[in-house]
Amino acid sequence: MNDKHDSPDRECLHGGEDSVSYRLDRRRFLKTMAVGAAALAPGRVVADASVGAERGIMREKPDPTISVIGSSNRDARDLAAVETLAARVIDSARLTADDGTILYAPDGNIYYRGIWSRDFCYLAEGAGPIVPDDHVRDGFEFMIRRQRADGGMPSAVVPSGQASYVCVGDSATQTDGDNSQFMVKLAEEYRRRTDSSMLFERHLDALARGMDFVPREKDGLVWIDPKHPHTGYGFRDVMGVKGADTFCSLLYWEAASILARAARELHRAEMADKFSAQARQIENNLHRLIDPATGVFIAGEDAERHVDVWANAYFVYLGVPLPELRKRVLDFLVQNRDDYLQDGQVRHLLKGQSWDRVNCYVMPEGTYQNGAYWATASGWVLAAFLEADADLARATADALAKDFLTRGVYECVNRGFLWGGHGVEYTKVPNYVASIANPLPLIRRIYRT
Repeated sequence: MNDKHDSPDRECLHGGEDSVSYRLDRRRFLKTMAVGAAALAPGRVVADASVGAERGIMREKPDPTISVIGSSNRDARDLAAVETLAARVIDSARLTADDGTILYAPDGNIYYRGIWSRDFCYLAEGAGPIVPDDHVRDGFEFMIRRQRADGGMPSAVVPSGQASYVCVGDSATQTDGDNSQFMVKLAEEYRRRTDSSMLFERHLDALARGMDFVPREKDGLVWIDPKHPHTGYGFRDVMGVKGADTFCSLLYWEAASILARAARELHRAEMADKFSAQARQIENNLHRLIDPATGVFIAGEDAERHVDVWANAYFVYLGVPLPELRKRVLDFLVQNRDDYLQDGQVRHLLKGQSWDRVNCYVMPEGTYQNGAYWATASGWVLAAFLEADADLARATADALAKDFLTRGVYECVNRGFLWGGHGVEYTKVPNYVASIANPLPLIRRIYRT
């Protein structure tokens, strides 16, 4: 299913380089980038480099009533402008399912139609009161009702109720490597908001079965079978990570820790002990995913052995109790920031690096998950900077907020993408919810400190 408006499949055009879908998507990309290059004449607005050529979407002009960061020292006003923009973007992504449930799509243009576990989780965790508590509960319930009999959790569900379980792989037998962890995190976010364990009381066993379905190897790390590969972390869903997967393992550590506490509170000691042991096992074996040259985390053990910027930032954000490694990762993120930051937004890999294999999608270096810059990961980087250098954290938050308020909120961006010898301002999918929701708590914290 290749139509993103009618299908939960995300950015995945199934088939190899000889397939019709691949050739069509390549033509679409070439046409779009040609339009983007032509738009660089002085005074022209750059077309959205993902959907502009197809849907006529142009970058929204800045609202003249919004203060630009740096033009005023009034932090309260600047933060209010970001909060107002966040509310506008989030509200634009609301959908109503066929059964009446309020859902939130990943973006306000419904480029991705439906509710995604990871996008919705990042929204719930970051939005605060912009998203009502009952919407978090109802979205969780809408998704968990689509859990498969084998325990597999859905990756996405469209308003009709049809679920998708994996982007690259077999949707009947596999899932993305992070679906179950995000469902646990959603239940925890509802508990944090309401001080109610209702979702754990109702669904603890279902959540545990979902976690049991996640493939792990003998040392406890989430494992993508090289012989039967499938998507691991959904924000790099078409990359060929194989073997032990760092980001999915960090998510598993987080979710296992949450389930252990929830089970203990509900007097399920055996389950609590099981997940506590799994979290400790991951702590004891994360060293396997360290790059010997840099001393920080790579993306995958058997394939895509590149330094994973997002995973390193998330490791710091989570507070995994490995203090020596934490110090090394913090130093790396600060010292190498010019190789992964642009306007406060974050590449997956360091500048000049590209993934070895991209499945199902045409993706030149510098675009989408292969070198564009994402605000989804900005909050984790801001948290690291706040610990290491408060001034650097403030400068990065200023750059991010200024970009949001002047250019808009996109899934990903790249001012330096070269196409046909011309510099193209690459932007993809406007009004992208996770881009502003995920870093919002850190922006709030920095501006209120």
